[in-house]
Amino acid sequence: MELSNEYVRQRQKIEPEQEEANLEGIQFFMNNVMNISEATRKNKLAEILENFAVKQDKKVYVIQNSKKKEAAGVVSSLKHYLDREKMLRELQDEVLRLSEEVLLLKVQVREDQPTLTLAEAMQKMNFDEAELKDIFDNADEVKID
Repeated sequence: MELSNEYVRQRQKIEPEQEEANLEGIQFFMNNVMNISEATRKNKLAEILENFAVKQDKKVYVIQNSKKKEAAGVVSSLKHYLDREKMLRELQDEVLRLSEEVLLLKVQVREDQPTLTLAEAMQKMNFDEAELKDIFDNADEVKID
């Protein structure tokens, strides 16, 4: 009995996206991870560096010591990351500029609003004498955060 990929996925509860991610991980491992002797003997490292010099390559390579898996490093295009850093700095500068612009607009709106003295504000609120006496008598009970 031949099992279809769909049936196997259902039985193992593997989503198509998860399967795709697994395949991409395996493909990355096969193409971009190498041990140090492979990188130097086959001139693979020189080939990778030459590709970085010729074109803007976004690939990342992992080179590891086959005897000690913890001894690993990443090789990537310096130009690619410098360009990305430049782009991020430009975005950050633009965000700061826009933030300053928003703050200046808020200040301008506040400056355009009329200011009143306490006496003028009280007069506009039209409190009578009894209400003012009640407010001042209970002032110590009012908590303002």
